[in-house]
Amino acid sequence: KLERPTGLVRYGSESEAKGKPHRRWTPRASLYLTVSSIFFISFFFFLNASSHLGLVFLRGQSPYQLSADGTVTNQFTLKAVHQGGEAIRFTLRPQTALLDDAIQVITPMKIVVADRAENRSVVIFRFPRALLVKGTLKFTLEAVEENSVRVLAAKEVTLVGPID
Repeated sequence: KLERPTGLVRYGSESEAKGKPHRRWTPRASLYLTVSSIFFISFFFFLNASSHLGLVFLRGQSPYQLSADGTVTNQFTLKAVHQGGEAIRFTLRPQTALLDDAIQVITPMKIVVADRAENRSVVIFRFPRALLVKGTLKFTLEAVEENSVRVLAAKEVTLVGPID
């Protein structure tokens, strides 16, 4: 209809028109495959990492309370972030055995349950004033899975009290 030679429009490359074989694997194809693989691996890595338990401690309105017997009390709101499909049941304890006896960790329930994406619970720390150094005490608190010794998460907590 257009009075043009046939084969003017083709679905091949110039090399194929000259009779050379079609190259199935090119540097551009390997680059696309590499970049796509990195994206997929990163996606699944971050998806897996988000299923772990995350702990955030938000300080209460008053920084501390000092009782007559020299015991200091700090109140926090624990925000437990968990993106996994199943509920996680855990207890909170100081990482070192020495502080485990000295710091009393008080929660409304002995076992904290993270059954939603974000769970909040009040946590109270009660400890002797003698543990404070320049008004603060830093230690690592562990979330230990119920009925096991597996540590689900660890978070550094800073307790405060009067400066001597």
